[in-house]
Amino acid sequence: MYRTTLSLRVRAAFRMGVADHRFQDEGFLLVQQTFLNDTAYAIAELANRFGSGKSALAKLVREQQDLMNRGIETATLLRDNYSPDSISRTEQSEEALQALRARQDKTLDVIEARLKTEFPEFNALAYPKPLSIAEAQDLLASDEVFIQFYEAKAAFRSTG
Repeated sequence: MYRTTLSLRVRAAFRMGVADHRFQDEGFLLVQQTFLNDTAYAIAELANRFGSGKSALAKLVREQQDLMNRGIETATLLRDNYSPDSISRTEQSEEALQALRARQDKTLDVIEARLKTEFPEFNALAYPKPLSIAEAQDLLASDEVFIQFYEAKAAFRSTG
């Protein structure tokens, strides 16, 4: 769902960017965010796998990964049991699942804040900041060019 929403935002930003270049920059940042999220997740998985040690960083990354997985499970329960066209198959109420998801999000925020302050090098590697078009251009020599391709698949189908 996240990738579909992001894909729609990228397409809209680039279409509007024809008339207003600020939207081109937004699209450029959104495309990077798509790949940075995938990269961050892969790095967290790698750190979790190899972080079987007892260091504070290893423990915190494992806790983050476990909580992210539980959050996905909770979100899936919500989607599968409480979307408009679904039949509830869980004994947990929608309100209880929403409250659980909110607590999971708050705990993730605390972990992310700790990673930023206690392990800034890891945080910079795992969660790099996307560059604006101007920042990317500043990194290029006068005889270099950067071309970015992003396939944004259609998210809606016409039923008519």
